[in-house]
Amino acid sequence: MNILDANVVIRVLLNEESKDGQKAREIISNIEKNQIETRILTDVIAQVIYVMTSKQLYWYSRELVITGLLLFFKLPNISIENENTIMKTFTYFREDPKLEFVDCLLLATQKHLWWSIHTLDRYLKKRSQE
Repeated sequence: MNILDANVVIRVLLNEESKDGQKAREIISNIEKNQIETRILTDVIAQVIYVMTSKQLYWYSRELVITGLLLFFKLPNISIENENTIMKTFTYFREDPKLEFVDCLLLATQKHLWWSIHTLDRYLKKRSQE
């Protein structure tokens, strides 16, 4: 099993024409051709979301980034860690602009595992009690 770094995912999603973009596409092509099982970790997904939606960096909409990631996840031999939790996280992230991605991940994890969230964030606390 292999894992992908966020910079590969970002370069492919952006379809960059740079040398790094070319290398990223080669990595993905190699994964597909050689049937190399590759996983994208939850932390990497969080980093991709942060970078691509950041106003200081790319500032893409939440919807556009999630749509791109969902397409990326369908590539051959690509799987994601905690798939059910990530899909629920995406739902929260799409529906509630007041929540950051990590807050949505906390909510999805809480609902999936029946855990409690200890937070000082009033809004997150309210959402976790719904």
